[in-house]
Amino acid sequence: MSPRITVCIVTYNQAPMLGEAIQSVLDQSYRDMDVVVLDDASRDDTPRVVASFMDDRVKYIRHEQNMGAVNNWNYAIDLAETEYVNVFHGDDRMFPWMIENLVDVLDKNENAAIAASAQTLIMNSRRAPGKKDATGKIYKRGDFAEEFIKRGCYTISAPSITVRKRCLEKSGLRYRPEIGPAADAYFIAEANKEGLDVFLTDAPLVEWRRHGQNWTDTSGFVSWFESVRKLENLLKEIRPRADMSLWKSNYAKWFLELATEPIGRRTLSDEDFDFVENCRERATEAGYVVSDEELANAVLKGFLRTAIKEIGKGKGTLADYKIRRRKIARRGFKIPKLKEIAWFLEYAVLKRR
Repeated sequence: MSPRITVCIVTYNQAPMLGEAIQSVLDQSYRDMDVVVLDDASRDDTPRVVASFMDDRVKYIRHEQNMGAVNNWNYAIDLAETEYVNVFHGDDRMFPWMIENLVDVLDKNENAAIAASAQTLIMNSRRAPGKKDATGKIYKRGDFAEEFIKRGCYTISAPSITVRKRCLEKSGLRYRPEIGPAADAYFIAEANKEGLDVFLTDAPLVEWRRHGQNWTDTSGFVSWFESVRKLENLLKEIRPRADMSLWKSNYAKWFLELATEPIGRRTLSDEDFDFVENCRERATEAGYVVSDEELANAVLKGFLRTAIKEIGKGKGTLADYKIRRRKIARRGFKIPKLKEIAWFLEYAVLKRR
């Protein structure tokens, strides 16, 4: 089968960023590829953006009804007729050597079913960091789950995941929509459980753009909590005697960040604080324990991040900010002046990039 890889760019209402995503694929050092843009019923300017690329490798398929992210990933795998498939995202950007590195790994390791980057970068850099020749590790049956647990989490770059399709055909493995936003990590863990070898590298191969509309941002605490618990159950099934304490500790802190994201909005209310406290109680009952100090830090971080972002976008004023700051103070969360200044400065610096 040739070309040997199909890159499917899945997109939904991401036209402002889609052009950069497509260009990053076309700029790959590896040239032997098909590029298919899978438009999941976007309501924006996506067709015009795709049509602007005069490259014979670029094909466009539009779904008239929204399939959802995970179903679209599976559609991409089923669609491809090449040996390798990469499911990329319309709001991210590949480093020029990503496909070359991952295809090279799969070519040299016949038993490897998946190759991916385990590190993503927020898109602030002006040039691609890291090494052209990414080194990593092949995980045999179940070893990935063990490594995942030891690290306490494993930041997998979902748009870097490249699969050897015939290995998936033998196992029937696909992404599971019912898992939710952690479906990418679950997919890799399940593949490794089934005896498929997985290659992961810590070298950055993708620039991940966080813009507020990512699945990470829009899923919310409840969806992520349930999804990660399903992933935890799978990991414990693979490694029943594993110590999950680091895993639970790291995710507990992250859950609180998700729960506190709304704190700081102009509609700040007691219900927002009640929601955070309920999230903490629910997580604690499941073993994801957050201390009082960690809770306070999460609330302040969530408040400052959201409030300062709104001010920067002209959606709020300093007067609004002071009113909301007094509200959180009444709930027992007081912001140290130095921390407040540091956040304002950090946001100012990021705005200049």
